[in-house]
Amino acid sequence: MSPRTEKQFEEIRENKRALIIETALTLFAEKGYYATSIQAITKSAGISKGLLYNYFESKEALLKDIVLDGFN
Repeated sequence: MSPRTEKQFEEIRENKRALIIETALTLFAEKGYYATSIQAITKSAGISKGLLYNYFESKEALLKDIVLDGFN
């Protein structure tokens, strides 16, 4: 198996970011922002907390990106 290309790494990053956003958005809609923990998001998405924090500084930053993506 050959090493991954830069394009493949970018696709993986985009897919993980989209997974986190989709999962968080679903949980925020079901439980509300304050009742949804980082742990609940990571568990539902099947990822580690470290991976989430690799993409988003905090739950607030995640919500901010969701809102900004909605406006765009």
